[in-house]
Amino acid sequence: MLFCLIILPVVSFAQTEDDFERDVETWVNKEENAIDFQDLYEQTTQFQNKKLNLNKATYEDLSRFSFLSSSQIFAILNHRMRFGDLLSIYELQVIEELDEPTIIKMIPYVMVNDNPYVFFNSKPRLERSFRHELVLLYAERLERAGGYFASNDSSNTPFAGSPQRIVMRYKGEYNQKIRFGFVSEKDAGEDFFTGSNPQGFDFNSVYITYKNDRGIVRNIVLGDFQATFGQGLTFGSGLFFGKSSQITNIKCNQNGFRPNRSLNENDFLRGGGITIGYGTVELSSFIARNRMDGTLSDSDTSESFIFSSFASTGLHRTQTEITKKNSVGRTMLGGNLNWKLQRLSVGYTSVFVAYDYPFVPQNVLYNQFRFSGGSNFNQGVNYSYLASNWVLFGEVSSSAFLQGISYLQGGLLSLGKKLDFAFLHRDIAKDYTFVYSSAFTESSTISNEKGTYMGFVWRPSYKWTVNLYHDIFAHEWLKYRVDAPSDGSDFMSEIQFSERKKFIVYARFQLRHKSINTSVFGSNLNVLAHTRKCQVRFNAQYFLSPELTLKARAEWVQFEKQLNIGAPEHGSLAYIDITKQFSKIKTRISCRYSMFNTDSYDSRIYTFESDVMYSYSIPAYQHSGSMVYLLIKSRLYKGIDLWIRYSRTIYSNINTIGSGVDKIEGNKLTDLKIQLSVKF
Repeated sequence: MLFCLIILPVVSFAQTEDDFERDVETWVNKEENAIDFQDLYEQTTQFQNKKLNLNKATYEDLSRFSFLSSSQIFAILNHRMRFGDLLSIYELQVIEELDEPTIIKMIPYVMVNDNPYVFFNSKPRLERSFRHELVLLYAERLERAGGYFASNDSSNTPFAGSPQRIVMRYKGEYNQKIRFGFVSEKDAGEDFFTGSNPQGFDFNSVYITYKNDRGIVRNIVLGDFQATFGQGLTFGSGLFFGKSSQITNIKCNQNGFRPNRSLNENDFLRGGGITIGYGTVELSSFIARNRMDGTLSDSDTSESFIFSSFASTGLHRTQTEITKKNSVGRTMLGGNLNWKLQRLSVGYTSVFVAYDYPFVPQNVLYNQFRFSGGSNFNQGVNYSYLASNWVLFGEVSSSAFLQGISYLQGGLLSLGKKLDFAFLHRDIAKDYTFVYSSAFTESSTISNEKGTYMGFVWRPSYKWTVNLYHDIFAHEWLKYRVDAPSDGSDFMSEIQFSERKKFIVYARFQLRHKSINTSVFGSNLNVLAHTRKCQVRFNAQYFLSPELTLKARAEWVQFEKQLNIGAPEHGSLAYIDITKQFSKIKTRISCRYSMFNTDSYDSRIYTFESDVMYSYSIPAYQHSGSMVYLLIKSRLYKGIDLWIRYSRTIYSNINTIGSGVDKIEGNKLTDLKIQLSVKF
């Protein structure tokens, strides 16, 4: 066990990172847009710096470990209820459902009491209590887009700033209770200490939090933060995976306030929140005032303005983008009252939002039930009940005082040590209007959806795992690019075989059915065409030695559209990944070579690429070509790390990349990133 304590934390963390990559790839395929995943990464890896106390851990806490199955979580909780608090971490060995590989993975992230070695630490108390991290990132695309060149075309105005992207992050901690930090970013093409940003960065975010589970005041957050209550249907900012490679991870487990460390410039709260508790009752309340990017226009009925859309890119490069910056003010008040017993938790959430100007969406038919006006109100009730081998959870919510009543109901059931079952049914009304929601849905818009999800995880042995889910959904009203009620389904199966410390191999099959508008020759009307997207993946990861890892993947996509003349569209991807650790010089080198060939945007393939810390590269491979990247991480000195990433993509069937101000003449993309991290 001593050998495992020293050697295997690196292996277990690598497995956690691999699970996160697979979840992100699955999630991006559903969302189909670029998102900053920093908030999700913080939720997934929050126990790396502060270990989880198993004697206080809830089901929600333990479910954040991707390597724990539902049956294993139930076994830990039942053991604690039956025999009392664990006396030692090695007591996990007597729990029948926990095998040796799982316990070894848990060891780096859990404890049973406060750290007993703190009393023997010879460092001054102040030095022990404070922890700091400062990260500086420089990034640049070496090829210049059209926006960097002056143009006489008024629709193609030049960028105001330089092509460099600069990010500065800082986070600190005192005594594991007080956390503080800031994030600043200048995107490529934005002004820096000049023009529209005379004081420096285009985006700045600051936070400070206090957390103490034992006191009356249990959580305080000031500055920029995220908040989620219940299942996120009534209110949930930030991101939630929902459907992912973790089949049973369908319950929203992140409740309360947490600091915002994301670079997303719109999806966060700016203000303050507090959670107070007495016994089994907790009350959370917050107030937030944000300035958001939006498109303003004159009102036809008054002298004031209205706005019809939010600009979510966070880019302020051209004069048009700069004009939209912080043009709409939003004030938000909300709270949650939660009652927690040993097995039952019940909560009530209410949120009110008011805008400086009325929101008037585009006058199209699919927006008939969309929110419009200057203010909105949401309220809902959520619950969670934990039994010996199952958990039920759900939430009922409405907007504008019992309008658009919606609900979701789910459950997780352990059918023995080898089989776990998950289900979730949602019924979200077409006239449900939300402020922030991050509930389990197929669409990114939390409205106009009914669906049922079922998933199974079967482990015939500790080496084999079979994952399977099937989600059936329907939309009773129109949607963007869908001019009629529609339905669809999503099926995924995955078989994984792992030989600990040697290799991990999995094969995945995914089949998605959806509907979308299509035009018929000789007619001006759209009709719905059913689409079918079939995706097959084979992935293998080999641990050739403790210092050398080899990873390879082959993926194939077929996309078909009903009423479409011609053959189905195809996409393919293959890559090989090599990671080498040089222990003597404290350097890790990762490189990848990829080849891809896709017929169209519909047959594109997403894949997760290794990147510098806190940055994520998840490109949608399209067209035909190849890509290579090299990532170097080196420990320069104790607490000082340097990352360098160089990538180059070469397309073989196009001569220009992008469009408008982002258009690049040529068939090559070259990106450079340099990042320095200092911990003290």
